[in-house]
Amino acid sequence: GIVGALTVHDHDEIMLITVGGQMVRIKVDDVRETGRNTMGVKLVETGKKDKLQAIAPVISEENEDEDTEEEGSNDTGDDTPSEPTAEGSDETTQEPTESSDE
Repeated sequence: GIVGALTVHDHDEIMLITVGGQMVRIKVDDVRETGRNTMGVKLVETGKKDKLQAIAPVISEENEDEDTEEEGSNDTGDDTPSEPTAEGSDETTQEPTESSDE
């Protein structure tokens, strides 16, 4: 059966982990592409009692640095307008105060 699926790019790496503890690290570039009429590509050989438990992308330092730069940008990914800054704002907001009309 299928353990999982990942979206990867040419220079990424993936890690395959079996129930028995075998770990295989593979460069995506090294996996050959197959046509739709094929049975797929075998990436790890398991014993009769062993099974593939998980697949995961390998996060390299290069990719981690790119992700950090993207997170640091001002783009939040949503269309919610950001709050206005004090510069260029003519409006003054005041906090409501309690009245002493008790």
